[in-house]
Amino acid sequence: MGGLLGGTDTGNSGLGGLFGDTGGLDLGGLLGGTDSEDSGLGGLFSGLFGSISTRDSGLGGFDITSIDDLEAICDILTLLEILGTDTSTLRLLCDVLTILKDMDLDDCLNLEAMNLSTGTNDLLNNITTCLVESDNVSSVIGTIGGVATDKKGNVYVAEGLGWIYKFTSDGKHITKIGEHGSGPGMLISPSHIDVDTDGKVYVTDSMNSRVQIFRPGPPSGRRQRAIIVAGKKSQSEEGDELWKYGITQAHANSVYNALTYQGYTYETICYLTPDTDLDLDENAETDDVDEEPTLENLENALTNWASDADDVVLYLVGHGEKEGLFHINPDEKLEASSLKLWLDELRQKLPSEGKITVVYEACYAGSFLSPLALENDTGKERSGDITRILITSGSDEVVEYSGNESFSFSYHFWTHVFKGQDIKDAFEQASDVVDETPLLDGNSNGKGNEDEDYISVQNTFIGSGLRIDLRDRHPLRRRVILMAGDLQKDEQEDNLWPVIESNMKSTYDALRFQEYSDDNIYLMSPYSISDVSANIRKPSLDNLEDAITRWAKEHTYDLVLYLTGIGEKNGCFRINEMESLSAETLDEWLDTLQEELPSPVIVICDADYSGSFLPVLLPPENKRRLLIASAPPDQPAYFDSQENISFSSFFWRNISYGMNLKESFVTTLGSLNALDAAPQLEADGNGIANEKDVDAESARRYTIGTGIKVTRETPSDRYEDDDELGQAAAIDVGGTYPQIRNFYHAGDTDWIKFHALPENSYRIEATDLGEKCDVVMELYNSDDTDNYLFQQDNQLYSTADETRDWECDKEGFYYVKLYHADPQASGQDTTYYFSISKVPTGGGEGNIEGRVTDVCSGKLIQGAVVKTSANSASGISDDEGYYVIADHSAAETFKLLASAEEYENYESEAAIPLAEDETLMNQNIAMFPVISRIIKGDINYDNRINLTDAILALQISGETESSQSLCMFADVNEDNRIGLEEVIYILNILTDE
Repeated sequence: MGGLLGGTDTGNSGLGGLFGDTGGLDLGGLLGGTDSEDSGLGGLFSGLFGSISTRDSGLGGFDITSIDDLEAICDILTLLEILGTDTSTLRLLCDVLTILKDMDLDDCLNLEAMNLSTGTNDLLNNITTCLVESDNVSSVIGTIGGVATDKKGNVYVAEGLGWIYKFTSDGKHITKIGEHGSGPGMLISPSHIDVDTDGKVYVTDSMNSRVQIFRPGPPSGRRQRAIIVAGKKSQSEEGDELWKYGITQAHANSVYNALTYQGYTYETICYLTPDTDLDLDENAETDDVDEEPTLENLENALTNWASDADDVVLYLVGHGEKEGLFHINPDEKLEASSLKLWLDELRQKLPSEGKITVVYEACYAGSFLSPLALENDTGKERSGDITRILITSGSDEVVEYSGNESFSFSYHFWTHVFKGQDIKDAFEQASDVVDETPLLDGNSNGKGNEDEDYISVQNTFIGSGLRIDLRDRHPLRRRVILMAGDLQKDEQEDNLWPVIESNMKSTYDALRFQEYSDDNIYLMSPYSISDVSANIRKPSLDNLEDAITRWAKEHTYDLVLYLTGIGEKNGCFRINEMESLSAETLDEWLDTLQEELPSPVIVICDADYSGSFLPVLLPPENKRRLLIASAPPDQPAYFDSQENISFSSFFWRNISYGMNLKESFVTTLGSLNALDAAPQLEADGNGIANEKDVDAESARRYTIGTGIKVTRETPSDRYEDDDELGQAAAIDVGGTYPQIRNFYHAGDTDWIKFHALPENSYRIEATDLGEKCDVVMELYNSDDTDNYLFQQDNQLYSTADETRDWECDKEGFYYVKLYHADPQASGQDTTYYFSISKVPTGGGEGNIEGRVTDVCSGKLIQGAVVKTSANSASGISDDEGYYVIADHSAAETFKLLASAEEYENYESEAAIPLAEDETLMNQNIAMFPVISRIIKGDINYDNRINLTDAILALQISGETESSQSLCMFADVNEDNRIGLEEVIYILNILTDE
């Protein structure tokens, strides 16, 4: 029954296609076997009846007496007995064989016409009902990974494609749990399954390397409604920065997604927002927003639309004012007293034991607490009265977002709701990570954060159906060691503590979100760290050795080691004033540890010269060790103590979003592109960092923690705006890492330009496409966008990689246009990786890289074309003046050539050798501006003369000849110096103006 029970294709008919699929007969999914090209019963009872698979066999060779897999038979008997078959299992199997042998395919569609035993008929009918009631009729039960029952006798069947089917004890379909994928609540190849006495369903999610727990929520059939209001203060961006930076909308969208994960649907959510064109469920229809936020629309939603519910949730986000006011739109304010009247009216319509939950995120949110206190008509509490829960993001205080919604209370609160935590735990954990004082009124008396408030919301959840409780239940633990080195050697280093503390805090928060408990975090720091509950030890060699060689060995599955602080040029990491950690010592400790660890060790070092650790920390034979350094061996790390920006600030944020190591590293690399930072990744165990297509691919298999992905508004990629050819962003041909892009909005188009040389072949690729990404790729050689050189669109497989080899016949700039095959598709899961490389031709190859600058001003030059006289490869300088000539063939000698608009062509004075064993050569280029660009007296070469030039001339007049030479083109009296004459000349011009 390939279509009914198998879902995968087998070559020839049988009952294939009966319920929507193609191919041949396969009961292998139900009965424990696997499918194959061979039809008939080939694969039907493979593993049950032995090897009977022959092409075009029909029932050929089948002999029921040849059953030889007793273990499989026992599994089948158990399953059929659980499903409530009221005749013998052997009779049922014989009936199925009779169907296949004696009935025509058309007759098979009429189950009543079959002479079946009662048990067989019931079983097939129940399976059919399951399929019809499922969201996708063609997604049918394939390979069964496991079967379990709960204390009520309900049957849970783990299906190999990624679902769990729940049946009553007599075989009636109840529900389908989970879906195929890697996100929370998604499964790939679930195998074993069990149900505990509390009704929690434990599933080994094999391909995602985790165990997921689905926890039952409120009784099924309980009616739930949710109302989301994204308020707006002003029509102008300047008057409402929360809208300008997308913070209000991102909050509201995150809540919408959290609610849908917790059982709410499009029909049970009323979404009020000014942005009415949202497609949050990504069905290519902008129908998720109900109306714009107005007082009338909110009143109607509460008093009419939600009145047939059992439980109602209201979420308000935006700008608040003192005295209980909320900006619902630029012209209207919601008063707490009005909201109370509407909630009281709603309360009268809800049934007994109903629940109203209000979550309010805004400045002065606490001003709503007292006005919304619950009072009944008699002034006394009634038994079974409706509960009203009020949660605010703060008391009477201003909320600071710092331009990032992830720092807010409600972002964290809804994240924990999304993960299936009750209101008490979600509130407490969200409160711990913000500076404000969130308030919880759980007993409806208008007072916040009393003991009774916490007790009243314990085991109270937002949502219905099955809740996701994601935790890694592996019998071994996932553990992490964190160390902040001591910085007390001098004042300059001591000033780094704010960014080091921020690194540790963001790392800790990301790890806790990814389900590490304090018991599994070994933390060392010279100072205390705010809002960190883990035990903090002093940084020392002894403590680090103890953590690695003893603590990390105890029931540990895998280990993450994170170091941040001061690195030293001798290849050491400073622990404290007296002690440093060498790479050799660390390697020895890790080797000892990995003799017993079953899974990899991940080492992340954010410190100066940290790349020097990578070639030393090679893993033992047959072990994996993934290494990340924030800086090359000969460069300091990037730390901005004023803005708290570093490699770690980006990397750990990506980890908290659920990215794997490859995604986290590559995305961080893009974020640091403009900051002169060069992080290093070594993941294949050879000690060489950033190997193209090797290290990143090795890292993509690993996540830190459970890899929980929070559904949030998809941000634009870093190359936007690039919807037109003239906005095309340059790409390095053969660059180590691809550009990570997405289709940010419906109809989004990405343009990319590169420089190509004749008689060279180039491989143009869009790879690693998201689950909802279908890329179409076109190549142009000019701004004539009506005529492309080629179009690449793999129409057979919508989300397959798009790859095209193209041979260049003329030197110049070329443009790649990429767009989604579905003009309405955008947002989440439309990410793709784009790269261009030379088609390998064999022979020695290496990279040449450097920066292109203005010889006069020292400014970085963007868009310069750099190539060599060998004419075998070229590159374009980016917005930071950085260029790469990748995969350059090893040649005798060659000159470096560069050209850019408004600059003289550059040619290196001497030929440069690139030896066959050389993989990287650094060559910076300084270009002269064309004479017509030079303005006498323009000291800083900004194409104008102003007071800045006069000040610079005064400063330069007393400097050395080498400093003077940079500004010789601005010399006004041709004395080959910058002095008072230039100052007077500039002042005269300014006076005349």
